Amino acid sequence: SVNKYDFFLMCSDGLSNEVNLDIIKSYNLEETEKALNVYGALKRLIKKYDLNAVTVRCFDLLKAVHTTGCLALAILNAEGIPAACEGDQKSLISMVILNALTGGSGFMANPSCMDSEKKEIIFAHCTLPIDMPDDYNLTTHFESGVGVAVAGNLESQEMTIFKCDETMKRYYAGRATLLETMHRKDLCRTQMKLYLEDGTEYFAKYPISNHHIICKGDWKEVIDQFFEQM
Repeated sequence: SVNKYDFFLMCSDGLSNEVNLDIIKSYNLEETEKALNVYGALKRLIKKYDLNAVTVRCFDLLKAVHTTGCLALAILNAEGIPAACEGDQKSLISMVILNALTGGSGFMANPSCMDSEKKEIIFAHCTLPIDMPDDYNLTTHFESGVGVAVAGNLESQEMTIFKCDETMKRYYAGRATLLETMHRKDLCRTQMKLYLEDGTEYFAKYPISNHHIICKGDWKEVIDQFFEQM
């Protein structure tokens, strides 16, 4: 007989090599199956409509199928398909640009806490691309307590925070240093405390919406050059 994970792999054309099947298999079987079904459904839609990127109104999934898109989007981003949550088209555009410029994944996250004197900010979200962390585990979606979300750990390193608006005329690109990843119970499941080279004023006074995209490495100069040519 074929177990449900082997059946899933056959139906969805396989998972990214970044997926740790031991981690997936060790989590709640029923919840993981539902989360992977969302991934499989998205892969089939991507193939059917020849999509290069997707965004999902993931909170609608809570009522429809009683799960979230966190794990599905985390896997898609690791596979090189920019995938944003909450139907956020502005963030998806930013993720596509960042992926094209860097060739890597971007973590779509919310600024949650700021310390202007220390130039520190905490970003958090539940759908960290699984190729970004040094290690990760699966847990529930923060706001709903259901589904399957990703809680990751990364070593301290240079990062870039990026966002552009829908006109492509206004953008933010900031250098940052990851100070630590955290696991507070009152925030979304992957939490990054960052030191911002240019401070927190932009986020406090005139951010481009709420979600921003974080990637590994210092890509500010590359981003600035790209928008200078627009």
